Amino acid sequence: MTDNSFVKDPQDVLDYDLDYANPIDRWLSEGDTIATATAQLDADDTSGLVIDSVGHTDTIVKLWVSGGTDGEVALIHVLVTTVGVRTKEVDVRIRIREGGC
Repeated sequence: MTDNSFVKDPQDVLDYDLDYANPIDRWLSEGDTIATATAQLDADDTSGLVIDSVGHTDTIVKLWVSGGTDGEVALIHVLVTTVGVRTKEVDVRIRIREGGC
């Protein structure tokens, strides 16, 4: 989870993984696992991005997104609650650019 910034083409339908057990961040305590994960676009979002679905394993949150308007940046707030009742909110930025690079 060290870099939560991505670039996508408006036509792409892509999935993005957020690894909460990443050894660099060490946020998820050993033995604890993700119980729930939700994601929502920032209240002021005008990017046209669509969050198609949010799923998770014990340690990874997977966001599926589509759409978006070229030149816009989407801000997604991801909230995780663990079995150990810890909560963590991270922000994901997705720059929408024709060509996706």
